[in-house]
Amino acid sequence: MKLHRNIFLLFLLVTLPCLGSKPNIILVFIDDMGWGDFSCFGNEAAKTPNIDNLAKEGIRFEQFYVNSPICSPSRTAISTGQ
Repeated sequence: MKLHRNIFLLFLLVTLPCLGSKPNIILVFIDDMGWGDFSCFGNEAAKTPNIDNLAKEGIRFEQFYVNSPICSPSRTAISTGQ
């Protein structure tokens, strides 16, 4: 009986950390658009309500770096990690 209890407790110990909620991550790829083209970054002429809601509810990064100013190499760098 003690063996069954220990196995059950070990099972709980291993599986309980898996029950936590995982963060939702959204990665947006947009060609030829800069950070100043969104109203959440201060552009009053742009109307981007959905992006504004995402920025309000999540983390808004204010420094951006790319591997290449051209679309295809930048997407490849993000996809492959190189």
